[in-house]
Amino acid sequence: NLEELLAQVRFNLVDKIASIAATGNAQGVHVHNRFFEVAQSCGYGVWRINGKDAYLHTGSSNLSDEDIEKKLEEGFAKSFHLFGILNLMREQIEVLIADRGYDGRKEEGYDPELYPHFTNLELFQSLSIKEAALRVIDEKTYQVLDIHWQIIKNTLLLKLSEEGFVDLSPEEATLLAGLSFSFDSKTLTTLIPHGDELAQCLMFFSEWTIAQKVALVNAYLKDKSTNEQKDILAILNNEAPQLTTQLKTQPQLQSIYFDIAIQEKEVAVVRAHIEQGADINAALSLLFSEAHKSDTLTWLHENKSLLAHITQDGMKVLIPNGKYQDKPVVEALVSTKKGRQLLLENPALQTLLPETIAHRSLADYLTQAAAERQGVNVLEGFFKKVDPLVTQFGQYIAYGDMATAEELLKANPLLLEKLLTEKITVTDYSRRKLKKKTGFQIALCAMDDEMCEMLAKYMSKDEVAHQYQELFPEGQDKHFEAQTPFDFSAIVDAITSSNDADVEKALDLELPNDTALWNKLEQFRADFTERSYQETVFNPQHLLKAYELYEKQFEDWNWNQRDLFWRQVIGYTQRFLPANIAMDFAQGLYYRVEQKEKSNHSLKFRFGEGAIFPLSFNFHSGLGYQYAVDAIGEGVRGVWRRRARRSFFKTHVEQKLQICKTYAALSKNENLRDGVK
Repeated sequence: NLEELLAQVRFNLVDKIASIAATGNAQGVHVHNRFFEVAQSCGYGVWRINGKDAYLHTGSSNLSDEDIEKKLEEGFAKSFHLFGILNLMREQIEVLIADRGYDGRKEEGYDPELYPHFTNLELFQSLSIKEAALRVIDEKTYQVLDIHWQIIKNTLLLKLSEEGFVDLSPEEATLLAGLSFSFDSKTLTTLIPHGDELAQCLMFFSEWTIAQKVALVNAYLKDKSTNEQKDILAILNNEAPQLTTQLKTQPQLQSIYFDIAIQEKEVAVVRAHIEQGADINAALSLLFSEAHKSDTLTWLHENKSLLAHITQDGMKVLIPNGKYQDKPVVEALVSTKKGRQLLLENPALQTLLPETIAHRSLADYLTQAAAERQGVNVLEGFFKKVDPLVTQFGQYIAYGDMATAEELLKANPLLLEKLLTEKITVTDYSRRKLKKKTGFQIALCAMDDEMCEMLAKYMSKDEVAHQYQELFPEGQDKHFEAQTPFDFSAIVDAITSSNDADVEKALDLELPNDTALWNKLEQFRADFTERSYQETVFNPQHLLKAYELYEKQFEDWNWNQRDLFWRQVIGYTQRFLPANIAMDFAQGLYYRVEQKEKSNHSLKFRFGEGAIFPLSFNFHSGLGYQYAVDAIGEGVRGVWRRRARRSFFKTHVEQKLQICKTYAALSKNENLRDGVK
């Protein structure tokens, strides 16, 4: 009956919460028993698993009963609301009828002698659902294909309300009755208290059209801040990724996804939104930032119609960081030749600018632009497009794909000089932009010794020397000696001073999260990303320092603090590894350094499923949020050892650096290894 079904749902939820706490614990059975003991005493309506467990606290002695009670409260607050309960009940019913032969939808139809075993379930009779109404029947063959889950869910919803299992306000009841066509944002927030319940609601109404689902999401997000909207959509992405893919295509939600893309600095996504009609002025401070200005100017040159949508106020917006920090967009525009040419080519754009910019007249800038144009090859111009084949070649190198890069060289013998000497701009997996570099220089920036060796086989000694000298005019030694690590002190202090609840909330990636610790983590991520994007050549000092701090704090921190630093500081730092070094992590630094294995040139983890790259950028998931990569080639949530394998990484970097430094010999007119022709 309904009451027994709800009891089983509560039991399953406590079991799930206990399982999370007991993950990786050899004494998990006792941890489970204790969670159920506390849950029963706190009135969760569950029964003890083993009331005579003599080792009840074994495996959970670090937790007080109050700690466990809080975990239960948080778990139920997340999952035990109206739609969450209904979906859990539906799952439990499916478990019950699976024992009677149910196996999901069958296009070939069920055996007529089989389906009555599960359509005659006593629960359905107690809910007054007629057997005939339950059957989903093929109109042509009259075969039973499935049972009508929406009828079951709707009946459960009605019964929960009628029999007083849920207490709805009159406004909530009215809203619920017309939820498929009418949405009141204020009442929605009380009926659906958070993003997890919104995901459950959309799951409950899975048969709705996409238009109905979009209307619900749009109404729910109304009047919420960008950060709140981002957190809610992150939950939807994790809980309903297929639906999220559909939501992103809906015009009604474009403005929200546009705002999020700006906040996340997803420039390609921002440009796509603008080309589809989004307000370009809202994104100008991002588009004209140091990292993206050059590409933006080329993009605007190719899409001149977009210039008509730029306003005077848009040109006055201040750029928040980087080379143009606190300067208006208009100053960034006139600061380079490409920007001045764009201005010269577009009289309408000139009307948006003031007469004086950065203590110079507009006329002066236009005169300068006209003079600059005289000295440029007309065929190439200021907006010359790089050969796509060269860009593709450079991208293979940035992604560490040595085999494909060499295949391209072999397939285009007449284009070798062009491929190996023309400079391109590419991005690596971390979205770090490598501007105006040759393929060989891209490999040097990534410390990709094997890629360098392969490319050098197709280059003259003079060309290798020239490109090396251009990147490292004073040699690699001086460059790496000048590298300094990121200052992790603020995030270390934040983790140290935070209470257990805040640390656990950050570990669980529970959103929304307004704690001081989470704000510090978000600031760390923003600051570290900005620092890494400013560094063209990979800086191993950041990760070495993070490992050092982990080892230093190991005894002073508890398990959760250590795990948080491991996953969201060390792991986040690993997001910025060059592809070739990321491959070594995925293979296992232990095996590369200690066992001296050759690189398998794969991003897939040695152990477990998945790969280190590509990364997830839209939401808080994957590397740097849920795990970091250990020395054995596996993404793990924490390590029990004091040492975080700093020595393996240090040795590996030194070995790569030593090999790359051999190219310095050519810049000093000395002989290089025999492999270079």
